[in-house]
Amino acid sequence: MTGRTINPTAETERFQVLDLLRGFALCGILLANIVAMGQPWSRAYPAFPAQLTNPDWAAWTLQALFVEGSMRALFTLLFGAGVVLLTAWGARADRPGTADVHFRRAMLLMALGIGNAVVLLWPGDILYIYGVAAVFLFVFRKLDGRVLVALSAMLIAVFSLADAFTDWRAAVALSADPAAHAAAITALTPSAEALNAEAAVRGSGSYPAIALWSAGAFTDWALAKGAVLSVGRTVAFMMLGMGLFKLGVMTGARSMRFYLRLAVLGVAGGLAINVWETATLWRSGFDPAVWTPALTGEVGRLMLALGYLGAIMAAWKANALGLIGTGLERMGRMAMTNYLGQSLICAVLFYGFGLYDRLGWWPLWGLAAAVWVGQALFSAAWLRLFRMGPAEWAFRAVAYWTVPPLFRPRRPRSDAVAEPAPSR
Repeated sequence: MTGRTINPTAETERFQVLDLLRGFALCGILLANIVAMGQPWSRAYPAFPAQLTNPDWAAWTLQALFVEGSMRALFTLLFGAGVVLLTAWGARADRPGTADVHFRRAMLLMALGIGNAVVLLWPGDILYIYGVAAVFLFVFRKLDGRVLVALSAMLIAVFSLADAFTDWRAAVALSADPAAHAAAITALTPSAEALNAEAAVRGSGSYPAIALWSAGAFTDWALAKGAVLSVGRTVAFMMLGMGLFKLGVMTGARSMRFYLRLAVLGVAGGLAINVWETATLWRSGFDPAVWTPALTGEVGRLMLALGYLGAIMAAWKANALGLIGTGLERMGRMAMTNYLGQSLICAVLFYGFGLYDRLGWWPLWGLAAAVWVGQALFSAAWLRLFRMGPAEWAFRAVAYWTVPPLFRPRRPRSDAVAEPAPSR
């Protein structure tokens, strides 16, 4: 390879706090995903009637308040930061290979997303949409951080209005047609025939049958009109991540006071919006004709994501995370391996061991916590011997068109020195 080739990021050039944030977001994403992994895909809500005394509905409410959308938003912000990291490396010498690497990475993400859906049996994959969104990001890489934040805010406002208009138009149509309105309410509960048909496939233990079902569910989503809006929203959030990274917000460069304010305002504002949206749904009996929560949904999940970011940054700067922080940082360094690993683990548990549709929300969350612990231990053990996760290594080998070193060099004990603590 020539001196003008872009190479993978060295370990010494990593921002540890970004890995910490990735690990946290990764845990939250599994908490949001595992219910759809282990229960019917066609069931949007727990079984009606909706009652807080029902454990599943209580769990659904907690997820709507604290998890839904915000963890994916945080993960998306971090992806945007990664785009800046990649392009900054190439810009140091104005290397032409930067564009090639960026677009190869985007294509690889799309391929991995399809593989996650078809091979690892998770139709709710996010890597595919990340790859599509990444294609549009390269032209924005040199913009000032404040400009990126402003553009992102404009896009988020536009897509929030588009979501609200779509839901409002549907609500008007339902209000004008009582029969259609009644049918939409009935459709909130999947028919026994639909549930049985899905169970016949997902509970069959047949890998080809489940893979075909998963590919179909993924394709239905990827080709739906809503996927276009989803790509647009993802671009907006990635642009925000790029801007926040350039402004030092995502690297720990801001003051403790800044991060504490971000934590308080973000969590308080995000929860206030989420409480209003959730209460609106509860008061309406989850009426499909209710459209107003769509107006604030993106803002609520963004504010909560920023609040979580601020809280974690503040705790990191105060050295208050201890072993939990170390475990999350190790998981985040292997984020792709662990994300795909979550799909693999859940496919084995739900389809291989027959746990599909056998567990309620709380047992599924307990299972998610067990996966967190297992992945934290695995990541720590793996990184003692290797520089990066297996998926990261393969991804970089193809994206950078070179073979990055995988094994850690062995050093005699007498040569070992303690690594300096990262600057806070």
